[in-house]
Amino acid sequence: MFYLLLTLVDGKSHGYAMGRAVRERSAGAVDLGPASLYWTINRLREAGFIEEIGDGARGIGGRTDSRVEGGKGAGDDAPADGRAKRRRYYRLTEAGRDTLDREADTWEQVLSFARSKNIGGQEAR
Repeated sequence: MFYLLLTLVDGKSHGYAMGRAVRERSAGAVDLGPASLYWTINRLREAGFIEEIGDGARGIGGRTDSRVEGGKGAGDDAPADGRAKRRRYYRLTEAGRDTLDREADTWEQVLSFARSKNIGGQEAR
């Protein structure tokens, strides 16, 4: 959940790109399959942490997005199976940003505690 929310901090994204970003940023440690990815995206949407925006086939503001998944011009963003579905774009909501802030604070506390125990490759501060 945390990784997926982080993918939206800098702006909108579609599900496939969110999953790819998580895989890349985690150096492959987190690799969500399509079912897990879209199940989690739906849970995040239902919780109000993200919202679907615009029409992926037309883009934001009615502009055509020539990179519709599986369509001509899709390039590296297209799913491997070549499905031609409209992209669903998502953005972080205020509640999602608040959740990220709280989670980051929690992780910082956990990391500080781990470092105080000489865990994680860094000496205690």
